[in-house]
Amino acid sequence: MDDNFNSLLKQIESNKKNIIAYSPTLQNDIELKSLTVDQQSVILDSISDIYLLQANPIYLIIKFNTSFNNIIKQNTDSNLYEKMTSIDRANIIISFRKEISNEVDQDDEIIDLSKILERNKDIKVIDFNEVIVEDRFTFKVSVPSLADDTSVNKILSKKIKDNPSSSNLVSDIYLYEILKFVDSIQFEDGEEVKIKKDFKNLQLLKKINLSTLSPVIKFIEKVRSYEEEFITVPSSQEKLLLTPDLFVI
Repeated sequence: MDDNFNSLLKQIESNKKNIIAYSPTLQNDIELKSLTVDQQSVILDSISDIYLLQANPIYLIIKFNTSFNNIIKQNTDSNLYEKMTSIDRANIIISFRKEISNEVDQDDEIIDLSKILERNKDIKVIDFNEVIVEDRFTFKVSVPSLADDTSVNKILSKKIKDNPSSSNLVSDIYLYEILKFVDSIQFEDGEEVKIKKDFKNLQLLKKINLSTLSPVIKFIEKVRSYEEEFITVPSSQEKLLLTPDLFVI
């Protein structure tokens, strides 16, 4: 009996198909393992079990993105994963969804995913790194890797879960976004300090004047606008909603 089970398990593993997705970060196609039923369940379960957070879109997006970061990590080569950034996530999510079905019905519009993915290959790439000098500070900023994105999301998720009725959520989002994007800080001719994606470095960023961080925030906004291009529907210019509902078939 065990032999038959193990044989079937091996056949299931060997019969798995891979998908091809375009990586804006690497400017090339990448190969990933297909989505499993178990992983689809994880996506559909990325809703809050805390009543006060069930209607909190920010928390639900963070949880959904973190779940997908983990799935991408499971389904691709570890060396490749380390090179990928948060910009790649949207294209990979759409590629996974296209494997299930090419069409999505959203707000009475039938969206052709293949047209989005094909158009996305032609989106002009932006600079993923910048050096910003402001008020005698030098900030090295970059688009966060999927690993760094996950690390910061976990810290923010914990804070929201511990304080689900907090009124400081918007200000928290800005601060945690800055933590994701800032790689190092140097003041005048002092030593360059690498910014780790943890609570201690979050407290350090809190001490800096908002006006000093304004150019960093502008860089973040530029990146977020660039990310939105990858979910824009060519026919209507509406945004494809990347939520767990996308995987309800």
